[in-house]
Amino acid sequence: MTRLQNAQSAAAGERGQRRGTSPDVAAERDARSSEDRQRSQTAYERFVQQRDQEVQAANSPDTNERSLVAKVETFTLQDELKAFCNGVWRSQLPENTRINVIANCKRRLQLMAIDDQKDAETRQMEASGELLPELIQQLKQMPDNEDTLRQLQNLKSDNHYRLPSLSFPDQNKYLQAIDSRLAQISTKRLNDKCAVVTSKISVPNGIRDAVVIDGLDGVSLAYFLCGPVLTTDKVSITLRQDDVVDVKVGSFTLTFARRRYLKDRKIEVALNSPIQGGVNALILTGASNGTDQLAIGNPNFFVVNFYSQFSPQVDAHLSQPAQ
Repeated sequence: MTRLQNAQSAAAGERGQRRGTSPDVAAERDARSSEDRQRSQTAYERFVQQRDQEVQAANSPDTNERSLVAKVETFTLQDELKAFCNGVWRSQLPENTRINVIANCKRRLQLMAIDDQKDAETRQMEASGELLPELIQQLKQMPDNEDTLRQLQNLKSDNHYRLPSLSFPDQNKYLQAIDSRLAQISTKRLNDKCAVVTSKISVPNGIRDAVVIDGLDGVSLAYFLCGPVLTTDKVSITLRQDDVVDVKVGSFTLTFARRRYLKDRKIEVALNSPIQGGVNALILTGASNGTDQLAIGNPNFFVVNFYSQFSPQVDAHLSQPAQ
């Protein structure tokens, strides 16, 4: 029996060798296959667990709230955001979630309202900036007459100049342009009427357009002489060769020096100064009553006080209708 068993074992070994596989190799192969199946099963179970966790997290109230809040930030129109927020409030979401989302809705709506207001103001500023030059040009083109004066005075009264199409700063600029145009027409009207009065006396050509400086913007020579000429016939003007002008009113003599006056900087320069610009101006340098010299103190105050005594006569003359 022993010999028979040994023979069978040897025969089995030979058959195994002939097939190229030994029992130990087969067992090792089976073990590896089992390990591979175990790793695959473990990996699959881990994948399923991770997927379930992600699905659970996506459906959790906290994640849902975050996504809703994030969506609030995506809206660019207030009406669309309001519709979305109303839908959230009427939903079946947890109360805390709805409250938090609505709080973010209100914050976002406030920011959008501020942005919309800024955009509206920017558009108005741009439109106003285009309109203002046209309005100012219209003012400049209005004729220099009494009807225009009435129109301008009405335009600046009761805030009529505050057009809705103009921004607040441009409304003020429009008012300044109205005032400037009123002053131009009023000054021209005043000068034209006073020129009729002063035409009775001889005024040298070189100073007909001169401005008598009074510390403000100055007054035209015609206006300065208007009151004295209306009051007395004893008015004369002399232009000396040294650019000195004597204005005699009765027994008084006012002495002026010819200068150029720069209104924007309120400075006076010599006629031949290299500084450009300015208007033909007369600066008071002295005054006398007969042979007595008068203390003039501040020349500008003296000028104002001198012609103010004739204001009633000038106002009465200017109030008369134009001929």
